[in-house]
Amino acid sequence: MEGTVSEHDNRYGLLSFVLAGSGAALRFVHEPIDTSKPLRVTVKARDVSLMTGVYEHEFSSMLNVLPAKAVTIVDDTNPAQAVVRLDVDGSPLLARVTRYSLDRLEIAVSMQVWVGAGESGVLTGVNAPVRTPLSARDAEAA
Repeated sequence: MEGTVSEHDNRYGLLSFVLAGSGAALRFVHEPIDTSKPLRVTVKARDVSLMTGVYEHEFSSMLNVLPAKAVTIVDDTNPAQAVVRLDVDGSPLLARVTRYSLDRLEIAVSMQVWVGAGESGVLTGVNAPVRTPLSARDAEAA
């Protein structure tokens, strides 16, 4: 996911990262960095959770909750899990979830969901090589 750093909250040690072409922002525990350079953030598929229904931020400790659309759902190498490819306001993101959760939440392709992304994203320069995961085996790298 590409974007720029908009600010650093010194009190909480949180970096705000605004997605390119969007007003959507993610917050990560990170030291202050140069805000003038475009960056890429990587969030591992295992650090992404999915929610349906109405989400109310004030009742959760999750910092990063954004609306998304389920684009594809593929089998994981573990038959108890699946990988959901998501579109977060034009930015791709993967979520590795259990089949149980997919069934319980009735998540399907083209469905609008809420994405909870972990606060442990990894920031890299935008000129770093881009690798789009194509299979469930690649999801761990995403």
